[in-house]
Amino acid sequence: MLGHASVRQTEAYAITEQATIGREMSVLNRRLNKTKVKMSPSDIAVLTRLEKEIQTIKMKYSLK
Repeated sequence: MLGHASVRQTEAYAITEQATIGREMSVLNRRLNKTKVKMSPSDIAVLTRLEKEIQTIKMKYSLK
């Protein structure tokens, strides 16, 4: 645990962190697309995996 009173609080922070990373990756993706910078297939694969993981977490904890 990270010093929280319960595991649920730690899980909530983990979900929040994942959501934040997902939003930041989406912003980066839009910026890269605007500037016509090409992303490598491995970069796209990482983004895709993160997006799927975030969706799974959202479904698991009934988040929007």
